Amino acid sequence: MELLMESLKEIQLRFYRDFPPHPKEQLYGFATPSTMKPTQWSYPRGGVNQIPGECTISGDVRLTPFYDINDVTSMQT
Repeated sequence: MELLMESLKEIQLRFYRDFPPHPKEQLYGFATPSTMKPTQWSYPRGGVNQIPGECTISGDVRLTPFYDINDVTSMQT
C-alpha cells in the first residue's frame, strides 16, 4: 500500500503540473480547477499486521472544458 500511495502521489503531481488552473476558469466562473482524486481503495482482507500483496485505487478526474480529455488519458503511458 505504501508503494501505491507513493505512485498515486507522483501521478497527482504530474496531473496538477500538466493541468494547472486555466486562465479562462475565472472568466467563466469555475469555482475549482481540474482535479484528480482517489475515491476508493480496495485490497484483499487479511490480518491486522498483514501487508496486502495487492491494492487498487479508483478515482475521479474532473477536467474543465479548457483542456482536452485525450491529453489526460495519454498520461497513463
